[in-house]
Amino acid sequence: MGIWSVLGIEPTQDLGIIKRAYARQLKNSRPDQDPEGYQRLREAFESAKRGEQFWNFSDDVTFSAHPSPQGELTSLSMPLHFDMPGLPAAFDESLLQQTQVSDKVSETVSLLLKDEDAGMQLLSRNLSGDLLQNLKFREMFSQQMAWELAEREGLYPALLVKVAARMEWEIDRYQPEGISPYQLQALHQQIENTSGNRYWASLRAQYQSPRFRREAFELLSVEGKTISWWMKCIPGFTDDIRMQQREIKLRHPALLPQINSRLEDELTRCRFALSGETAFLVIFWCVLSAIGARHSAHWLRDSVLSAATVLGCIFGYKGIHLSLRHRPRLLAVAEAAASLLMIALAAKVFSGFYGLFIYLQDDPGRGPALFFMLLVTVLFCTWAISPRSWRWYNLVSNSVIALLTLPWQQARKPGWFRRIIACVVMLFFYSRLITWAVA
Repeated sequence: MGIWSVLGIEPTQDLGIIKRAYARQLKNSRPDQDPEGYQRLREAFESAKRGEQFWNFSDDVTFSAHPSPQGELTSLSMPLHFDMPGLPAAFDESLLQQTQVSDKVSETVSLLLKDEDAGMQLLSRNLSGDLLQNLKFREMFSQQMAWELAEREGLYPALLVKVAARMEWEIDRYQPEGISPYQLQALHQQIENTSGNRYWASLRAQYQSPRFRREAFELLSVEGKTISWWMKCIPGFTDDIRMQQREIKLRHPALLPQINSRLEDELTRCRFALSGETAFLVIFWCVLSAIGARHSAHWLRDSVLSAATVLGCIFGYKGIHLSLRHRPRLLAVAEAAASLLMIALAAKVFSGFYGLFIYLQDDPGRGPALFFMLLVTVLFCTWAISPRSWRWYNLVSNSVIALLTLPWQQARKPGWFRRIIACVVMLFFYSRLITWAVA
């Protein structure tokens, strides 16, 4: 019978596993109850510690002696008895208690990661038990608890805070107490790994369907995958990929090795991609231009002209900012020129207001004065609520762009009912502006 069969484990060089196996078998082979079994267990334990691979516990051991004249070995049989003095019983009891401490650690950590409340209750019972009143075993329990939590996936910050408070670990200090800095670093690394793995699993489940969502996840995870032309035509596709990549970089850096290494270059070179904002504004202003010019004699021409003017202002201004963002002086000149152009376009739109004021007043001569007062009021209110980063030369252009992109800003806010009401109100308001401009 081999030593590993006696110990009940596979061959190993791990002394901790050998000691735990010995302690488990010791429960069934007590010296006072089974002296022979205890002797075999003790000899197997000592042999395993010395690194021996096999052992025969029979009373007679056959071994080779001198070769015969024919060149064959002559086997002699002689009795061999083992009379190895066992270690003191106190050593066996201490080893058994150490094994119990290790078992309690494994049981507690497993339950903590499965059910936090039940695990904390079990931890409290273990700490108040008789076994852990011994300072040596309590310190052993604390150290093994830290390493076990650092090795098992599923640890999260709130659980670590609760366990640290119950175990009296001072983990908020520069030099922690109760555990070593290396253990604390391993715990935080496990928290980061667990958070990253859970985020990756949720991302995989979120991107299962439809097809373009699966393509987005493959673009993130499959090494060497590139952005196809049809992906650029899906509104918000590249923006979503950029957002996920930024989220992983900032919050889950442990996942960076799993990210497509070519993705950064692909997103940098992708200059023409349809975003959600672009698609929404194009549809919104095209529909709005068609509604605003419905009474015009040249409906199609006026609709196309109105939509092209608005969209040209929006995307042309953003294109100027994108191309001149590293040249502040040229950008300032371009913004001033855009402001003058938009003032000229706004004069055409607000001429409808001017005509309305003249029509409503008994004295037509008072119309220009009222219109000028309205214009000053609008400019003053715009200046008062504008951000501090705006300058006098881009006040008009930034205000007009903010007014034209306001529907998209409202459509992004949460709440479907609010979105619908906001879109209806803006459709009515902006359609009246286009009607006056066309008139």
